[in-house]
Amino acid sequence: MILRREKLTVGLVTALVLMLGNSLLLQAQPKFPEPPSSTVTWIGKDVVWNGIPMQVRKFTTSRSRQKIRDFYKKVWKRPVEKGKPGFIEDIIPDAWLISRLEDGYLMTVQIKKSGLETWGYLGLTNLDEMNDDPKQANRFPKMSGSEIMNEVKHNDPYRKATTVMLANNYSVSSNVEFYRSHYRGAGWNVVMDQSGSGGSTHTFIMKKHGSEVSLTVVRTNLGSQIVANIVE
Repeated sequence: MILRREKLTVGLVTALVLMLGNSLLLQAQPKFPEPPSSTVTWIGKDVVWNGIPMQVRKFTTSRSRQKIRDFYKKVWKRPVEKGKPGFIEDIIPDAWLISRLEDGYLMTVQIKKSGLETWGYLGLTNLDEMNDDPKQANRFPKMSGSEIMNEVKHNDPYRKATTVMLANNYSVSSNVEFYRSHYRGAGWNVVMDQSGSGGSTHTFIMKKHGSEVSLTVVRTNLGSQIVANIVE
């Protein structure tokens, strides 16, 4: 979910909030139905995805995307408030989104297709827990003009982990020199600094005072993609 150019944007949340207005009083967590004839597994019960705190489950099924979409359109047909829609739909690259806001919780289904299998994510957000704290991605070192594509936080009781994905128009070698210089200059111990696939990828592992950053730079048609996992 974090290695593609996809975003579950705050704009989607905002659109629902504006449409439903006074129905946002927080109540008991609503029932979030699972897709029929599917296998559902937990990704995380305390995840922050692009600044949005949520519980995330993954589902897989042999049913078509259209049947999964129709299922949620049927079960969420009832409006939460008179004169307001029961759900809204959106499209992101390679996926369909259908969302419902109920009792102060946002339920979002991301529906994808791979071969004969339909799969995706079920995200549940308590809107009362959303805040305006700066994202880790905004503080992560990056070359000028880099675009933050995704950020996912995993709130473990003992350690905090954040995965950040960036993209820019620079070469792999330019990004490598930037990150090598940055981390070495900041006193990090570089325990891996290795190229692969003929120079089209490069991997770093850096450690400092119990924190660790694993970083991979990959060449793309438009420049480079950087995926970093930060463990504190």
